[in-house]
Amino acid sequence: MTVDPDHSWHLFPGDREHTPSRLLDESTILEYLRGRGTVAGADVHVRVLSGGVSNAVFLVEDGHRRIVVKQALPKLRVKADWFADPARSQVEAEALERLHAISPDAVPRVLDRDPDRHTLTICAAPSDWRSWKDDLLAGSIRSDVASRLGTLLSGWHTATERQSLSEALEDPRLFEQLRLEPYFGAAAVRRPELAADLDGLVRSIRSRRRCLVLGDFSPKNILVGDEGLWVIDLEVAHRGDPAFDVAFLLSHLAAKSVHVTGAAAAIGGAAGAFIGGYGTGPALDDEEHLVQVFAGLLLARVYGSSPLEYLGADERALIARRAKRQIHTPAHTIAESWKEITGQ
Repeated sequence: MTVDPDHSWHLFPGDREHTPSRLLDESTILEYLRGRGTVAGADVHVRVLSGGVSNAVFLVEDGHRRIVVKQALPKLRVKADWFADPARSQVEAEALERLHAISPDAVPRVLDRDPDRHTLTICAAPSDWRSWKDDLLAGSIRSDVASRLGTLLSGWHTATERQSLSEALEDPRLFEQLRLEPYFGAAAVRRPELAADLDGLVRSIRSRRRCLVLGDFSPKNILVGDEGLWVIDLEVAHRGDPAFDVAFLLSHLAAKSVHVTGAAAAIGGAAGAFIGGYGTGPALDDEEHLVQVFAGLLLARVYGSSPLEYLGADERALIARRAKRQIHTPAHTIAESWKEITGQ
């Protein structure tokens, strides 16, 4: 795996057309939406939401409905020069439409998509829903949410193994740009002693293109309410390795179990409920591979270009030390690996 030491990734040719003058802001979003026929009336309210590092996001309310407008940024909001193709907004739209057809209550409905401006307009979640990440960090752990997520993910993986996907969803470039290079590639640059293990892991992930993989199955991208949940942010979706999605969520839960020490046992229970809900889905066909992806992702969130912001130095060192052992000598099952990494 070749990675620039300064972590500078190049634009795709189409990105050069996505100039700052075409980026939406609070002063231009309403004119844009009216031109698209998405909102009507004079009493329209706009609020800028946190779009993470990769999107400009707006919540728009016109008295009749709440919608979210996302516009993909060509340069991510990080210190490094990290570029990614803004056409990922249309990849996300296709993934949402695919999953909405399978589980209409588990993802937002797509209302409009604009490939020229790289925007996506979707229904907004109810105002009292919140990020599952916030609940977990606050020590509010719901194993029923974890079990439901496992069931959903297993169903999506299994269903799409047998389905043909669009050209955009068959294309792994965004996954390379937004996951493999900045996660594993950057970690390999910063920790050369891990480079051979991480390179082998990346080759293994690339070779397992089985089903629709979300690529960002994280608690921050799961909105929960008292009677439902949505999975959002699918811009890295592609045909790929199902172990990545399962390990991605487990890596976030493991990091939080180390950080939120008073809720460690409850988070461990949620991780077990997630795996129980996933059942016999395709990611569990090779558990040692799943264990290595799990360990590799934890190393990436310590040493890569997108480290978990809530971990302290001692927590990062503890996770890295335990994850290194698992990537070198993986446990036979994901349950055993969870115990090794979290100490539970």
